[in-house]
Amino acid sequence: MHYFAIAIATALMQASPTAIDQARLGPIRVAATKVDDRTHWVNYTVRSNLATDVGVTFWSFEIVRSYADGSQVVSVQEQDFLESQVIACAAVSSLLDFSHGVRPSARGEHAHPATNVGRRDAPMNAWVVPIAVMLSDGSVFGDRSRIDGVINRRQRFLREYAAWLHRMEQAQATLPGLMGLRYFEDQISNPEVGSRDVTTIRESFRRVVEGLILVIARGDPEAGQIERAIKNANALLDTARHASQMTLH
Repeated sequence: MHYFAIAIATALMQASPTAIDQARLGPIRVAATKVDDRTHWVNYTVRSNLATDVGVTFWSFEIVRSYADGSQVVSVQEQDFLESQVIACAAVSSLLDFSHGVRPSARGEHAHPATNVGRRDAPMNAWVVPIAVMLSDGSVFGDRSRIDGVINRRQRFLREYAAWLHRMEQAQATLPGLMGLRYFEDQISNPEVGSRDVTTIRESFRRVVEGLILVIARGDPEAGQIERAIKNANALLDTARHASQMTLH
């Protein structure tokens, strides 16, 4: 499917720049693609015809740059809205509201930077082709291998989230209150504990714990603060798991 998309893009570029400027995949449409004269970035607009009760949780685009010497450079721009929203909400230990949180605007301006494309000269033209889209109702469109990769990454992400949350709950069960927070902070700051990779979810939990310690250490009442944070973290995990399972089914 991936190479098929590139073949279609190449054919359309040769036949009609206007046609590829309106590239579609499922509910997603790309329009108004242009190259910035100064930065050489590719700017484009994403639009969709989604119903109000369905949102996008992932999309991936191929950016095809065409140069004066006849060569082309293809790069990828993508975003997992589920993962990014969980990270944002975990950082403040709040409940993720999927009724508002996972839907990008039906119309949005996007830009792909000119870095890491291996060229300093400006492309003569550029095209943006959507190659994979995942919706909050479990619908998927496009390159199945890329979609499978997102599903696998989400499952690893949620397993790590659950593991750190379990450690935080265990610390509170053993040492309730501020002492338990400090013990958990030592764990999550120790590269020998848990995954050897410093991931975004690990950093989010570390910031949550640091924030709670500051609140409690400056004399604010401790009762309910930690319990509320753990409750919200569990609710966030449950919501993210549900959204991930929608795609699996």
